[in-house]
Amino acid sequence: MLTLTPPRSALDARTLTAPGGFAWWYADVVDADGSGVVVIAAYGLPFLARRGERDTPIARPSINVAVYERGICTFYALQELPVGGPAERDRALQEACAWSDGAPQRGDERTLQVGASTLHLGRTAGGDGEILNYLAEIDITLPTGSLRGTLKVEGAARLHPPDGVGHQPHTLGTPATYEDAAAIAHDWSPQTGIAHGHAALTIVAPDGSARDVVVDGSAYLDRNGGLLPMTDLGIGWWLWARADVDVGGGAQESRIVYALWPEDGGPPSCVGVSTDERGHSRVVDVDVHQDDVARTWLGMREVRRFTATEKATGTTFMVGEVVHRVDDGPFYLRHTLRAGVAAASADVRGTVEVVDATKLDRRWQRPFVAMRVTPSSPSRASLWHPLFSGPKEGRVARQLGWLTGGRP
Repeated sequence: MLTLTPPRSALDARTLTAPGGFAWWYADVVDADGSGVVVIAAYGLPFLARRGERDTPIARPSINVAVYERGICTFYALQELPVGGPAERDRALQEACAWSDGAPQRGDERTLQVGASTLHLGRTAGGDGEILNYLAEIDITLPTGSLRGTLKVEGAARLHPPDGVGHQPHTLGTPATYEDAAAIAHDWSPQTGIAHGHAALTIVAPDGSARDVVVDGSAYLDRNGGLLPMTDLGIGWWLWARADVDVGGGAQESRIVYALWPEDGGPPSCVGVSTDERGHSRVVDVDVHQDDVARTWLGMREVRRFTATEKATGTTFMVGEVVHRVDDGPFYLRHTLRAGVAAASADVRGTVEVVDATKLDRRWQRPFVAMRVTPSSPSRASLWHPLFSGPKEGRVARQLGWLTGGRP
């Protein structure tokens, strides 16, 4: 279902060309009050894929940026990007493959152009390890508003565990059948340990009014890639959570829990990844207990509180409690998270998502998903797009404008 790979391992370049495959790079920052920013640059994003269709990922670029202020989503963009001719597609493939080709060396910088936005990734020397530097120069224009600014992430680059454990890929669940037995169906690799993020953004409404948003807080970076459609991986649903936790003596660790429940109803496969302030990481099998579960108005499973314990020792790995529901959909939920080792913290320390892969691309959903997605040709946007995209302020007025003939 999923394989945790070492941070310097290269993402299989075929994830960008395999029919139905996918590749995405994820970054987020969240502060103690629940304000945050998420940036996802993708090729073949599974949430935009159609069941039974196997598009070439490099032909389906997209960028997703969400801004949250004190637990409320105040700007949202999920923008499909136009695909140019053969030359433009070759350039995009070369750039994306460079980003996929393991982590950059010290002093090296990788650049990825995604529409009008540019992502930079580099490494510098830092203590006895390395510092990972990520910069997203965001430039998004929608029919319903625009977003400009930067998201910077800087922190300890995740390293292999010092005792050698975890050097090899760590597989969760029974892999699906793929063309090449040595291939990894879904490759996931966190890139950072303890990291700090700074977002400085300007939200602009269609009428030209603008306001600034600044977020400083805990940050995270990872990447994913797959050779098969997400719906072919045997995943029923998953819970993923990441947070910075206090481990005593003034020290902190970045901790991640990833739990996947298979589509066939079998027991879940769960892993925990902890990374200290120098970047040294530990990978352990965990059990995840859902302490408080409810259903949203769209029928999604909302895990309000969970406890992850290490299988080998029975010690608590993470306790998490959701704070704000910031993304609410028929197959995807995102919350800000209070988390700790023995008990949840007082402040927001991270984020948690729940995804139900069995609910992806159901026929009844398609018109509603289209309301939130900005297509590569904005003139094809849903009539109801203003209610679900761009700045939160003024959405009703913009929607009325579209309905009365003011659609751009």
